[in-house]
Amino acid sequence: MKSIITRTIKFVLLCQLVFGLSALQPPATASESNISNTSKYAWSENAGWMNFHPLYGGVNVYDDHLEGYAWAENIGWIKLGSHTEGGTHVYDNTTMDWGVNSDGSGNLSGYAWSEMAGWIRFDHRDGQVTIDPDTGSFDGYAWSENVGWIHFKNSDPAYNVARKDILLSLIADPDEFSEAAGSEASTVTVTRIGSTDTDLAVTLDSDNAKVSVPDIVVIPAGRASADFTIDAADDDIFEGTHIVTLTASASGFADGTVTVSVTDDDDQGTVVIPMQYAFEGSTVTLDGSEFPVPGPDDVIIWRQTDGTEVTLSDSAVINPTFTAPDLGSDGDPTLIFELTIKDIGGPEDKYRVAVIIERTEKYHSADYNPHDYRISLSELLRVIQLYTRNGYHCDPRGEDGYGVGYGDQSCQPHDSD
Repeated sequence: MKSIITRTIKFVLLCQLVFGLSALQPPATASESNISNTSKYAWSENAGWMNFHPLYGGVNVYDDHLEGYAWAENIGWIKLGSHTEGGTHVYDNTTMDWGVNSDGSGNLSGYAWSEMAGWIRFDHRDGQVTIDPDTGSFDGYAWSENVGWIHFKNSDPAYNVARKDILLSLIADPDEFSEAAGSEASTVTVTRIGSTDTDLAVTLDSDNAKVSVPDIVVIPAGRASADFTIDAADDDIFEGTHIVTLTASASGFADGTVTVSVTDDDDQGTVVIPMQYAFEGSTVTLDGSEFPVPGPDDVIIWRQTDGTEVTLSDSAVINPTFTAPDLGSDGDPTLIFELTIKDIGGPEDKYRVAVIIERTEKYHSADYNPHDYRISLSELLRVIQLYTRNGYHCDPRGEDGYGVGYGDQSCQPHDSD
């Protein structure tokens, strides 16, 4: 009688376990899995493809455990653990607390459950499953008594399971340099940390247009690094530090960034001269009155470093001229010029001038024929003539469409009125 009761209790416990597991279903909403949208398949010779990021369900990888659901067409849902709250959890792998653990170094252990395939072990003595801490890529084999080995990564045909929120890691060498070194360009090597299984696209962005970099650099599959050139011609950027940002992107991973700083530290006492102002279209003379008089052996070099580009009359004289540009709708009104006076065989001095171009909204009332920012003698005499005769009238045959004295005044007023 006692043995019958014992067998009955064992049967009840078994039913509770089996039917309790059978009642577990994936959520009816779209998956919030952190498994890659593309790298999400494992393979079993007997059970077929297993999708770790299906439309519903989905597996989530945490630092110390896995949870959620994978889907296989031939064996249905596979649950990775009884815990469903995320955060920190280590499964005891008992009747009420079972699942797949991670030891923090990427080694998985414990069990998943399938109603049709039974228990699936992730740390079988002949087939450990691992997750690469750097890339998030699964590897190795899990074991099921009913469907055999489940393979998580293969090269031909290519498939694997991987996390999508692993941060891509990059190293730039050098990660800083000075454009005062005299070289017009510097070569930077960008190296990825972790897997080299796929091409890795690295986009580049400079915060200063005068620090030139390529739009993209690709680290090919099988290689850990690639080189690119930062072109920052000596003396062609303002003093200070400018940043080039490198961003790595790959399917199934979170973007990773690294920066390279470019510093112009060749300031040898640059003197900033008070700003000048000029109107569009006017002739501007760069004011050298603040500069020391160059000696007979000094070399004079003017160059424009910022703003709407203009042409200097002569970059080797102390006071060159240029025509103030028409700014249009988006022109830069601040023009920056730098003068270098070099003593052959000795030091050099630098001076900086800013010229602010102001938009011209109106011509002077006497500057009407033509509008050229000049009041010619003929324009001046015509204004005096109209003034002394106490009036004018419309005369299409007149030299400017008007006649002196009274008459028809139905036309537009004279420009000088």
